[in-house]
Amino acid sequence: EVEYTFKHALTQEVTYNLMTFAQRRDLHRAVGEWYEQSFATDLASHYPILAYHWSKTDEAAKAIDYLEKAGEEALAQYANQEAVNFLGEATRLAEGLQPPVSALRRARWARQMGEAYLKLGRHAETRQECQRVLALLDRSLAVGSVQRIGSLLGQVAREAGRRLTLSRRAERRDSVEASADRLEVARAYFCLGELAYYELDVVTGLTLMLGIVDLLEGDDPSPELVNAYAGLSVVASHIGRAALAGRSCSPRTLAIGNWGRWRCASEGFRSAPSPCRTAIARPTISLNSNAIAAACRRFLSICMRPATV
Repeated sequence: EVEYTFKHALTQEVTYNLMTFAQRRDLHRAVGEWYEQSFATDLASHYPILAYHWSKTDEAAKAIDYLEKAGEEALAQYANQEAVNFLGEATRLAEGLQPPVSALRRARWARQMGEAYLKLGRHAETRQECQRVLALLDRSLAVGSVQRIGSLLGQVAREAGRRLTLSRRAERRDSVEASADRLEVARAYFCLGELAYYELDVVTGLTLMLGIVDLLEGDDPSPELVNAYAGLSVVASHIGRAALAGRSCSPRTLAIGNWGRWRCASEGFRSAPSPCRTAIARPTISLNSNAIAAACRRFLSICMRPATV
């Protein structure tokens, strides 16, 4: 098969710029269709090039699909800046698109960009993207010291009330979309919780982890919920509650929870210290109310003396 190449990139650029926009769109569409036909059984490795060509056509919906897939693939491969670029371009193309892209889908892109920014050490952008997730899904976070402490005490009161009355939350029977919304909010909370951990913000970290528990306890078991219990363990370890923290169990909780191996996780917890099992076990999830209250008292004293954290 005959192939043609430019001897110099500058020649290619000048030739490309001499073409009309309509000609460019037609050529990009032809190249995109060729890739789809030639690599139909293995498109994944060609998502970036497909995203590029389709984004140069007038088929924004198709371009968004490939940009989304390329961004997710880049994030999975720890190509974080590339993930931000792909998902940011998808977000840009989605503005004003008809029919509109769902809020949940746009929130997912924002959360994925937040995770990528966190791995890049860009904390301001992480916070901005995660807050955009919450705004898209009609959630909010308390701001200011007094509001954050009030939010935390409210979370603790709800959790302690359920445990003290030995009540179990009834399983929800709502739409798949509502469940997906909660999962996305929980993932944004966890990303912000990681940020709080790096910034030694005990108040926010504990509030966010309890917020995930409050969101997801009525749903099916999920890695996000296990991550929240592990996050509570980590936060509790920073406020001097070793019994609540269960340090030896937390890494195993995170690893097994992410794989979804619940039976293996259960077996692993049986060999863990008793307080750790109390703090993390499913499905009863019986966090000890006295331990929570003691942790809160300790944490409030830390809030008054932030230098001792």
